[in-house]
Amino acid sequence: MAWLIAVLGFASIVCVILLFFDKYLTASGRAETKQKRKVATLSKTGNVNRGRSSSILKEDVYSDIPAFNAWLSKFSAAASINRLIYQADSNLNVGSLLLISLVPFFGFLLLSYFMFKSLVWGMPAGIIFGITPWFWLSARRRKRLRKIEEQLPAAVDMMVRGLKAGLALTACMKNVSDEMIGPLAEEFEKTNAEYALGKDISDCLEAMSERTGSQDVQFFSTAIRIQRETGGNLAEVLDNISHITRERFALRRHVRTLTGEGRLSAIILLALPPVLFLFLLYLRPEYILGFVGTKIGRYCFAGAVGAELFSFLVMRAMMRIKV
Repeated sequence: MAWLIAVLGFASIVCVILLFFDKYLTASGRAETKQKRKVATLSKTGNVNRGRSSSILKEDVYSDIPAFNAWLSKFSAAASINRLIYQADSNLNVGSLLLISLVPFFGFLLLSYFMFKSLVWGMPAGIIFGITPWFWLSARRRKRLRKIEEQLPAAVDMMVRGLKAGLALTACMKNVSDEMIGPLAEEFEKTNAEYALGKDISDCLEAMSERTGSQDVQFFSTAIRIQRETGGNLAEVLDNISHITRERFALRRHVRTLTGEGRLSAIILLALPPVLFLFLLYLRPEYILGFVGTKIGRYCFAGAVGAELFSFLVMRAMMRIKV
């Protein structure tokens, strides 16, 4: 056990030092790093090697610490995490996110050992606080995605009016980026920047759909690509896309309304065990401490926390209905 505690202590110190360097000592270049990461993601998501090079930067920026960034670049999962951070529109990078997750995990394990001479107490708390940043990013990602899908019909209608007035497709896209505000306008602005650098408009739209992760944006980009290959009235095609997108968005809201009671029930059921545990700990601390002071009690407590997390995942899957 002594060697395990030494390893945990060393890992905690290393994570804290790396987080300090990555978060504070390189704070002056954080805006530049975020911009590089966005441009790198922008250039790589649509790069399928169709006979031309669409890469603006050679590598993604995963950390402001060069050695740590080089180490993270060896893992393919870093690109997926980087895309999650981009879609959540966060100032974090991959290195900071991993360190923010690891520091509380190792910290609670050490705290549990020094207070209770056991790692069982610190494991649930370390896992909960370790995955909290990931849930926060996922929530920001869903919020941004809903905003994009809410703005898409209005943006498509604006493009339809421009096409009927005789404007080119790229000019209509520029009008959307200039006239609208929010995440969708930013995505159109990045798409216009890619096109200005010589990338084909179809590849630019495909890259935009991959960056946003929205199925509605994918419908929009696919419709334009098919029309460019087969011909037809683009204004009429986009008008139909706008109608379908509005109907899908209305259906999502209706489904969310119907599942509201189930979500509230899930929140109450998941919150009841920890609230009751804290209430008993305050009211009868000797009862709770006597229970978890035994070996079987600690195992029962760890199993209860595991069952709580499993229940959360099951209820979350039941409440998420894809439309």
